[in-house]
This record gives sequence, structure tokens and C-alpha cells, in this order.
Amino acid sequence: MIVDLIQYTDATLADLLLFLALSNQHRSTKQSFVMVNAALSIDEIPEELMVVPTLQEAQDVIEMEEIERDLGF
Repeated sequence: MIVDLIQYTDATLADLLLFLALSNQHRSTKQSFVMVNAALSIDEIPEELMVVPTLQEAQDVIEMEEIERDLGF
């Protein structure tokens, strides 16, 4: 799942953390969950959340995770 939040240029870490439970739920069932937002530096975001700055990067992450699942990782 890709959640496009790119238009929210004032998003805070607290805002993104609202998606943590949903992200964990998806990941526990071996599904991808990627958010698109460039408001924060990658260093500010916990590893539990997958946040990338562009839609293309989100699609790339989904593709990579699908390959990893297919390979049994």
C-alpha cells in the first residue's frame, strides 16, 4: 500500500506516527506499507516506518519488497 502524503509539506513526525499501527498491521501480514512525504529528513523517521520522498521511490520499495518475499526473505 502506498499512502501519498506529498502535499502535506508541514507534516510532523507525530503526524506520520499516526500511521504506525496501520503500517505494523500490513507488515505483520507480509504486505508493504510505504508513505510518500518529503517534509522530514530520513534521519528523523524511525525505522518502523517506511517513508520516501517521491512516488517513484515508493513504487521501487514495493517492487523490492515483493522480490524479497518471492525469494523468501
